[in-house]
Amino acid sequence: MTENGSHQLVVKARFNFKQTNEDELSVNKGDIIYVTRVEEGGWWEGTLNGKTGWFPSNYVREIKST
Repeated sequence: MTENGSHQLVVKARFNFKQTNEDELSVNKGDIIYVTRVEEGGWWEGTLNGKTGWFPSNYVREIKST
């Protein structure tokens, strides 16, 4: 579950994204990311391979909500 108690959102990267700040998450096309926080403004926080950071929400598509 996420911080607000809702179900876990799982997304798949549609494009590569290279982090430019330490709090961002680099992703490659096809990566599966577990979303930990959804914020307005186009940036979501998620976990990939044990690392958590922010990524642009328009670079991913929802694959399931568990």
